Amino acid sequence: MAKPRLKSVPAQQIIPDGLTAYHLQDVNVRPLKYSSITYTVFSIAGATVTGLEDANDNPVQWTYNLTEVVKVSPGYGIGEANGWFKKPGGFSAFEASGPIYGVGYNSMENYNTGVGRQGTGIDHDGDNYPTTYQMQPLQTNSIWPGIIVAFDQYWDKRLYPDQSELLYEGWVFGVNAEDGTCS
Repeated sequence: MAKPRLKSVPAQQIIPDGLTAYHLQDVNVRPLKYSSITYTVFSIAGATVTGLEDANDNPVQWTYNLTEVVKVSPGYGIGEANGWFKKPGGFSAFEASGPIYGVGYNSMENYNTGVGRQGTGIDHDGDNYPTTYQMQPLQTNSIWPGIIVAFDQYWDKRLYPDQSELLYEGWVFGVNAEDGTCS
C-alpha cells in the first residue's frame, strides 16, 4: 500500500487573512463601540521599559516593537529565505506609518504590578524571591502568536471603509523569563 503524499500549502490558504472577531466595548455608551481582534503572528525587534517596577527596582512590564510576519518557507529563521517575512501592509509597532501601526504589548504582563505574583507565576515580593533575580522582556528576534486589536465605533470595514480613526494595539502571548545570579 502506497503512503499518501501530503501537499504543502501556504499558511494564508489555511488561516484566512481576515480571521477577525468583533467585541462590544461598552454597552452603556452610545453609539455602540466595538473592537476587532485579528489573530496573527509577530516578530519582536525590541522592548522598552514602561516604568512599572518591583520592590527591587526591576522592570515587570515592557512595550514591544512588533512586526506582523507570515511564514513563506519551511524551517527556522527570519527573512524571506528562512521562513518568516514581514507581512506586506501588516501591523508594525515601531514604524509610525503605513496602514496598520500602534503599540505592542505582552498579554502575560497585563496585570503585572511588581507586587505579588506576576504573569510568570513568580511572587516578586515573596520571601524566596532572590534579590539578584529579575524578570526579562520577551526575547528579540523571536516569533510569537498574537492578536491585533482595533478600537473604534466604525468597526465594520464593509460599512466604514475609511479606517483613519482606528487605534491599533498588537498583543503577543509570551511568558517572560526570570534570570539572575544565585546568592
